[in-house]
Amino acid sequence: MTTTTELPIDMGGGTKIGLSDAGDGRWRLAFNEAAPALDEIEVQAIGRNGQCHPMKMFPGSGPNELFASGPTDKAYRVRVVIRHEDHDHTRDLRLPGTADYPLATGTHGGTLISMGHDSFVELQPKGDTRWKITFLDKEVLASAPAIADVKAEAIAEPDVVPLKVLPGDDPHSLFLDGKVGGAGYLRLAVMMGDHYHTRCVPVTRP
Repeated sequence: MTTTTELPIDMGGGTKIGLSDAGDGRWRLAFNEAAPALDEIEVQAIGRNGQCHPMKMFPGSGPNELFASGPTDKAYRVRVVIRHEDHDHTRDLRLPGTADYPLATGTHGGTLISMGHDSFVELQPKGDTRWKITFLDKEVLASAPAIADVKAEAIAEPDVVPLKVLPGDDPHSLFLDGKVGGAGYLRLAVMMGDHYHTRCVPVTRP
């Protein structure tokens, strides 16, 4: 985020944040009330390759201010999570003044997502309640991972909707079910080895 334009974020429950670029790889979060404790908030910078980078949180100069430090120069989206005792409030938004995501298209006409380690996923919308994801190793179809190793969310700014992961219609695919009709982005996490690779990418529609 290299613009000086402040991004207003309504977290719900009366909590509002003004996010601005403070320079030196920092974002300033100005709250309309007392800021949450550092262990109750998570901020991620989402790069134009879809990678999601958790940022380090620091206190500000007053009770209504926090700073997030990380790769702000590569970010085009921001994700903010405030944790409460029994629930989270999550928002995922495009940063003002940033360039478009460089879309790649798969062989079936869907969004091609690079997950790292030469692994790819192609995303295809299948109506208002379902997306299909197909797994590839380089350009060759690969076996779909276990359902338990995949997490997915549909993002219709600023709302985030968890999706149910279901078996696909072939050994290389899975279905993502939920309210996807109005969503413009998919957030996808796939377990690789002992950790998740997470991407947030736009959805290509026919």
